[in-house]
Amino acid sequence: MFRYGIGAPGIHNLLRFVEEGGTLITLGNTAAFAIEHLGAPLVNVVRGQSEEAFYCPGSILRLAIDVTHPLGYGMPREADAMFVANGGYRTARTRRNADVRVVARYPDAPLLRSGWLVGEERLRGTGAVMEVSSGKGRIILHTFRVQHRSQTEGTFRLLFNSIFYGPAVSGLDTPFSTLDAH
Repeated sequence: MFRYGIGAPGIHNLLRFVEEGGTLITLGNTAAFAIEHLGAPLVNVVRGQSEEAFYCPGSILRLAIDVTHPLGYGMPREADAMFVANGGYRTARTRRNADVRVVARYPDAPLLRSGWLVGEERLRGTGAVMEVSSGKGRIILHTFRVQHRSQTEGTFRLLFNSIFYGPAVSGLDTPFSTLDAH
């Protein structure tokens, strides 16, 4: 049972929001919440690894961006991301039929741009930004903090694109569409 936070009713409401056409955006380690509680069919391949096998306490890593996906619009094909004990994700085998699109991944090329990274090979090819369809909506998982202390300007666009993308593809009325009715 939850002691703090949104609790089971809040989780139910978030899931209903997404399945009815909403867009939920996660940042950093909140991706684990979407996997554990909302059924995003992903697995963190570095979770539970010993520090000898994988360790990245706060480093700048290289990303490969799919610039053909709306979340990647305006981004360069390669960008740097701040990785602070986050994860690398692969699609999990589940019975749930969900569409997962990887928008940014850790490439097969050397990842470390600055900092410290043990077990780089475990991250190569894994997802860093993914869009997961769920019902009529979607969950957009940024598995690193795109806004890290307002210092990572190179990845802000991924967040802004996510904010604009959700309503653009949902087909739902926004609160602004009802202003004239009152």
